[in-house]
Amino acid sequence: MNKNITVIQGDGIGPEITNEAIKVLDAISEVRGHKFDYKFADMGGVAYDKATANMSEEEKEEIDKWDDDAKRSLTLPQATLDAMDHARDTGGAVLFGAVGRYDLPKRTAELALLGMRKRYGVVNNRPFIIDPILAHNSILFRDPIEVEGFEIISPEESLFNGATEQGDDYHSTRKQFSKSGLEKTVRSAFEKAKETSKQVLCASKYNVLVSEKMLSDTFERVAQEYQGQVQLNEWSQNGQLIIDNAGMQIAANPQRYANTIVIADAMFGDFLQAIVDVVSGSKSVNREAIQEIKENGVYRTFIRELCGGLYFGKRSSGDEVSFDTLHYDSKTVNDLGSVANRVNSQLGLETIDSLEIDGVPTFGYWAKVLDQNASKEGYRLRHMNVKESVETLLTDPASLGTVIASNMMGDIYTDLAAAVVGKSLGIMPSSAVNAEGFGIYEQIAGSAPDIAGKGIANPIAEIRSAAMMLEDLGDKEGAQMVYTAIDKALKTARTQDIMEPGYKQVSTKEMGDLIVQYVREAA
Repeated sequence: MNKNITVIQGDGIGPEITNEAIKVLDAISEVRGHKFDYKFADMGGVAYDKATANMSEEEKEEIDKWDDDAKRSLTLPQATLDAMDHARDTGGAVLFGAVGRYDLPKRTAELALLGMRKRYGVVNNRPFIIDPILAHNSILFRDPIEVEGFEIISPEESLFNGATEQGDDYHSTRKQFSKSGLEKTVRSAFEKAKETSKQVLCASKYNVLVSEKMLSDTFERVAQEYQGQVQLNEWSQNGQLIIDNAGMQIAANPQRYANTIVIADAMFGDFLQAIVDVVSGSKSVNREAIQEIKENGVYRTFIRELCGGLYFGKRSSGDEVSFDTLHYDSKTVNDLGSVANRVNSQLGLETIDSLEIDGVPTFGYWAKVLDQNASKEGYRLRHMNVKESVETLLTDPASLGTVIASNMMGDIYTDLAAAVVGKSLGIMPSSAVNAEGFGIYEQIAGSAPDIAGKGIANPIAEIRSAAMMLEDLGDKEGAQMVYTAIDKALKTARTQDIMEPGYKQVSTKEMGDLIVQYVREAA
């Protein structure tokens, strides 16, 4: 086959890992008779640098005040959209590295990602893979770790008490914060930390939601006032973590967050508390089930809706009040259920699990629509709240079916799933594919700027993503050759993130070379 592939290398480790994926694709091309025409395009920090090269520092400082469309244009240029459109229109695909840098204005990189996903109407397919050869690294096999002094403080305003709106085929719930309410919550947390000598951490979704950005900005301002009086959590970025990362870090290294007051929206607080409860031993692990995982591994799929929910609902960012809106219509939810049903049937699983937030009216609507879809299409549906879903993932993940989730829930839950695997995000692939079959293929670890350019990034997730691309383009045999080559490589070699005694430590490039070698040997 001949295909046009748009390559967006992006920031951080993106160029390194996409280079290795391209090497593997080229090896497959040689042995399978394919031809891939690669077109490289900019996105994220590299695009931002070019767009702002002639701006003064004063002009750059004003970017934070720009509207979302203007911000997005800096990190997702029209030339990149044109290149992606060309791949779509010619039956090709997009190989995506990563975007994001610490020095970018808040939300600029994320707006590029959201804009790309919305433009192409994609749904996320993220495999949850525990390889048998790496299974012993999973946190499933770890003894409970007590997290003493962990505490959540949440604003009174939340999605649970937000205004609602309902039509014939949609439902919305508003998530709103006021400046005065946040000031009260954040100051009370700092005062309590001052009295108890605890550390403080703000866990939010400031990179996407404007209400959460108001929380982040309030925290930043109050933290400066208490400088020298209250210690910020040392395992954070100036006392802050994005909620996805907070969940992963607390699951993987819970002891780092002992004696810490976490300021978070109520729904995020419930999520983090559920993690702490499980890792502390409140629910025992299914020993028989995880022994099966240790011997045979596990493969599940998370289907995440990418074009709706809080990330795309009506929003407003003001000086006194900011809000986002959780919005879903029946078509979006029905389509998600249908996609999950197809995937579930392919995997031979019995149940589809829907992740929902109890007490939020729009999730009640979501559940009702899914019930109707399940009845129509004939699949078994299980509704899981935040606590149930976290407990199952952290104690008995093999009991899950194919998991479907809203945009935001899928975002944080799939990152937690990556933490369950243990040691590294560098082996977890994903795809985002629309109804017409056009897909964007990327690893899930992000840009990892702290290790960029050192030659130590693990390219396996990006190479697995490229294999998923091969499958969707019609070459399942070629994809299996890649998966088999990865399995063989892991029996002898490891990158730094998954290195263990008895294996040869290799660089990013060397791991790619080894996988290419095994692909060619299999031909």
